[in-house]
Formats: sequence, structure tokens, C-alpha cells
Amino acid sequence: MYLLRLALASLASRRFTALLTLPAIALSVMLLTAVDRARTEARNTFSTTISGTDPELGARPGDLTLLLYQGSLTGS
Repeated sequence: MYLLRLALASLASRRFTALLTLPAIALSVMLLTAVDRARTEARNTFSTTISGTDPELGARPGDLTLLLYQGSLTGS
């Protein structure tokens, strides 16, 4: 009982700081929850978007293919 009374007296003497700390903690928890939810939703959306597609597999292009591709970009 003595510790509870001491804690309440300490809070009363630091009223302004305690009142600022409570909204700061609430805002931090809300931001953490929002970021976690956005990350989860982005992962789920990406998974559902990719699920209907097939990856294209093939050999890596050689140096000649790269040279021809670059030539077509420059117009030569």
C-alpha cells in the first residue's frame, strides 16, 4: 500500500510529463501496428498477384545478344 501511495505521489508531482508520456506511447503503438499491418497486406497482395503467373526460364543471353541489343538502342 505504501508503494502505491508513493507512486501516485510521484505521478502527481510530474503531472505534465506523465500526461505527455501517455499520448506518446499510444501514438507509438498505433504507428507500429499500422506499419506491421501495411507490411502484411503488401505481402499478401504480392502473393495473390504473383500466384497466377508462371516464371519465364531460359538461358542467360550471351555477349553477342547483349551487343546486338545495345546496338539497337543506339540506332547503329
